[in-house]
Amino acid sequence: MPSRAINLASGSYEEPRWPWRLAVGVMLLKLNEEIRECYGHAFRAREKANAATDEVTRQYYLDAEVRWLYLAHSYELSERISSYTGVRPGGRRG
Repeated sequence: MPSRAINLASGSYEEPRWPWRLAVGVMLLKLNEEIRECYGHAFRAREKANAATDEVTRQYYLDAEVRWLYLAHSYELSERISSYTGVRPGGRRG
């Protein structure tokens, strides 16, 4: 177990900044970006469905919207599980 950096002058300690923490933070930012992209695609699919003139095209875009929303929800679940369990890249707990 790594030790914490202790500041003897103030009596406080600072948690060390390990590379895996940076990697997890970058991974979560990437997921946030991907989640936003999925919602954007879903929104555009809904707009195209609303503008469609025939039922087949409308249904195609509504189905696409649902698929983008499922993907966004999957990314959100993955993000929540990772932050809850504290699993580091490589499967090690933090």
